[in-house]
Parts: sequence; C-alpha cells; structure tokens
Amino acid sequence: MSRIKYPTDFSGRANLFLKIEAKHAKDGDKSPLIDFLEEKEIDMAKDKKKTESAVVTHAEFIQTTEEAEELTQKRDNFWNPVFSNFKKEVQYLKSFYRGKVKELGIWGIKIDGKGKVVYPAKFTDLVKMFAVFYKKHTAMGAKSPLTKFLSENEIDIDADKKSADLALETHGEMTQKKKDAEKLRNQRDSDFNPIYSDILAIGQFLKKLFITNPHKLGDWGFEIDDSPTKPRKKKGNKPSA
Repeated sequence: MSRIKYPTDFSGRANLFLKIEAKHAKDGDKSPLIDFLEEKEIDMAKDKKKTESAVVTHAEFIQTTEEAEELTQKRDNFWNPVFSNFKKEVQYLKSFYRGKVKELGIWGIKIDGKGKVVYPAKFTDLVKMFAVFYKKHTAMGAKSPLTKFLSENEIDIDADKKSADLALETHGEMTQKKKDAEKLRNQRDSDFNPIYSDILAIGQFLKKLFITNPHKLGDWGFEIDDSPTKPRKKKGNKPSA
C-alpha cells in the first residue's frame, strides 16, 4: 500500500509546505484544497508567512550552532595542552608524596579510596581544580616541589594559567551561544509545528482524494513510498534539526 514519506528534518518539512502552497496557488479556483482548507480553518497565506519566518530563524539557529562549535574548538585548543601538562604535574606530585598521597588534597587534587586521582567531568570544575593547584604552587614559591619538574620538562605553568583563563572565558561564550541556539530552535519549532500539523492533514486528505493514483501527490511535493510496510516505533513530530 502506498504511503506518504514525510521529511524528518526542518528544512525538508518547510520546503514541502512551500511546494504545497505553490501548487495550491497555481491551481487557483481549481485547487482541490479549497473546501478542505475552509473546513479545517487553515489559512495558507498565514502559514506561508510563518514558514518563511521559521526558515529565517532556522538559518540563524544553524549559524549560531556553528559559532558554538567553533568556540568549543577554540576552548579546547586553549585547554588541551594545559590539561596535558596538568596531568603530568599531578602524577609527578603523586610520586613525590608516595605513601601519603592525601597530601595532594592541599593542592586541590581529589584522590579516591584506591589512591587514584579523580578529575571532575565538568569542564568548569576541572579548570577550577587547576586554578587551586596553580595557586598552591605559586604560594609556595621556590619551596614548591613542582619547580624542578617544570624546569626539567620546560613547562611554563604561568603561561598555562593564562591559557586556562582564556579557555574558561571561551567556554562561557560557547555556553551562551548554545543557549541562544536552543532559544532559536524553540522559536522555530513554536512557529512551524502547527504548520506541520496542517501538512499532515493536507497529505492525508490528498492521499484519500487520489486513492486510485497516489503518485499524483508528487505534484504537491509529497514523496510516495510503495515498499512493504515494516513494523516500526512511532516518532513524534519534532524535526531532527
């Protein structure tokens, strides 16, 4: 049995509506949708404006998402070399305090019951741990047991602290971008989801109208699937992106 294969992404769904609207407008007084739209109180002109607005919002969402990804990469470029050095420094001090690794606690380093170092999963907490570690090192001055290790391995911990600060600042910018992107996605979906419901209703109406020739739905932008039906889980109406 033929069935309509609806797009799963926003762009596909928006393009489908615009094709339906264009076909309806082209048919004019001969459009088979006239009575149906009146009965269902669907205003194609208003839906078109909302769809065009949602398309603009979607473009802003995509751009903001890309900017967030770029900021994530920038943050990681600042932080990854610092974290690499940080782990080496911690392991050195763990060896230095062999037999009394709990001394690492005054450096802000957490040790579990098995004597293993526990790094926070949250980025901001990880940077905070490094900041405490750095503060302890600088407070001890020349007496810091870390000094010889840093000199031997040519690690500039002051430069690492500056990079960590930049990473934290960039992380804040990235977090805000992600919030902005989510707000844009929600606005897009709020504008378009009611229209997608109209698309579904129109699709089912035309499918019944063209019951002997369902491929006429192609003239309206619908994709028809004639393959055997397979059991599948129901999916919601929210677009994938």
